[in-house]
Amino acid sequence: MVYSEDQNFGDLKIFTSEIKKLENKLLKISDQFIEDEISKNEYELHKSRAEEKLFDLRQKQSELTQTISNLDSKLEKCTDFVRNLIKIWCYGALIENISYKN
Repeated sequence: MVYSEDQNFGDLKIFTSEIKKLENKLLKISDQFIEDEISKNEYELHKSRAEEKLFDLRQKQSELTQTISNLDSKLEKCTDFVRNLIKIWCYGALIENISYKN
């Protein structure tokens, strides 16, 4: 599936937000366990579910970050090409001019 740059950055923000929420949830679960508000079994259950979701989100975030990095690299190459376009154009005209004279 192909995404636009805006979609990628939007998704990255969503992943970052969701990761932060899950990290806070893990802290809250730990605090509840420490304060004896939940049992060890409840703690382990909630903790493992949150950690699984966190792992998945971080993995998706990593994949998306790599996609955005590749996009940045391609944009930089295009920008360099455009900056040098006049040189390339002039060089081509010079070659054509020399070839025409011969």
